[in-house]
Amino acid sequence: MTKPAELTVAIIGLGSRISGVWKNLHAAARGRIRLVGYADPKPTVGLKELAAAGLDAGQAFSDHEAMLTALKPDAVMIGSPNHLHREHIRAALAAGCRVFTEKPVTISPEDTWAVAELVAAAGPDRVQVGLVLRSSPFFRAVTAHVKDIGRIVSMEANEHLGPAHGGFLMRDWRRKRQWSGSHILEKCCHDIDLIQAICGRTARAASFGGRGIFTPDNKHLDRAIYHEGFWRGWSDNDQVFDSDADIVDHQVAILETERNVRITFHVNNHAATGSRSWLIFGVEGQVSGDFGRPALNVQRVHAAAQTVDLRKPGAGTAAHYGADEAMGEDLAACWLDGAAFPVPAKAALEAGLACMAIDQAQRTGTVVDAGPWMQKLDGILPAQARTRTAAAG
Repeated sequence: MTKPAELTVAIIGLGSRISGVWKNLHAAARGRIRLVGYADPKPTVGLKELAAAGLDAGQAFSDHEAMLTALKPDAVMIGSPNHLHREHIRAALAAGCRVFTEKPVTISPEDTWAVAELVAAAGPDRVQVGLVLRSSPFFRAVTAHVKDIGRIVSMEANEHLGPAHGGFLMRDWRRKRQWSGSHILEKCCHDIDLIQAICGRTARAASFGGRGIFTPDNKHLDRAIYHEGFWRGWSDNDQVFDSDADIVDHQVAILETERNVRITFHVNNHAATGSRSWLIFGVEGQVSGDFGRPALNVQRVHAAAQTVDLRKPGAGTAAHYGADEAMGEDLAACWLDGAAFPVPAKAALEAGLACMAIDQAQRTGTVVDAGPWMQKLDGILPAQARTRTAAAG
């Protein structure tokens, strides 16, 4: 039997998140993929994590262009801070590589148009985006059962983080809008992507938010928990309640989609009990649950309630509610066997634009019309053949 060809991969920005993605991809590929090198001027965190897992990181480079020229990899994985994604995607595609980039794809509408042009020229199937929750058991169950409640009318959703996670965001590079874009973009583009996959693209957004928790007035709350449990990376500091962060620590958004679905979304980064829960109302019933809990509730108006067990026998214990391992399998199937990836590149860009509209609404105190941005994206990346959703497996 002929041995399948080995795919060579290089990483730009070897941080903790991308090292985790690589570990799951490596396991899923079962010997058919090899990491040949990485470009990162200070790869402390990711390098340690790969070494602890017994994985070779390959040849080290401080410059991504030099790495691409020297190694000529088949594919590139981008784990750099968000403001660098546009340049790193451009360089990888110019080198003829397939690209996997961490979310969000970009941090501004202008960068979105530029990346959309690159994706259109290279072909949408050559760019995959790490919106990992598309591979989660919860989302797959929702997409399988939401049809049971008829046309969707409205939805409530939230993402509430515990103190350790909230404190980390005040210390990490994600604390600065110039690097992350905004909190709603960096952390919640997952949620907005999934909401749009179910309810349609954002047409209008209103939002209110600010810093009301991680402020000097609350420094008496400071404990070791706010400084532990997460990695120390590029441009981080050890300040939490007196951080130089300019992101919000709580926010609410009200959305109306192109399908006339009305949505509320609530973020809080200092919750005693964390949650990522959904409540979807259709004409004929409702679907509810939490990504971190093992059941989905389906309740039709004139029928008995149904509970869908999300526990999969033999499933691993990957982060992101079991989605990390699943995304590793999805990415391996895409790159090695030609399967469609659960996240269409255009949908990832649409999620980013929706988050930018929410952010603009919060900063300006206005209702933002996202339609012109979505239409401009349509002009660059026209409607394409529908890539399968995660539920179609």
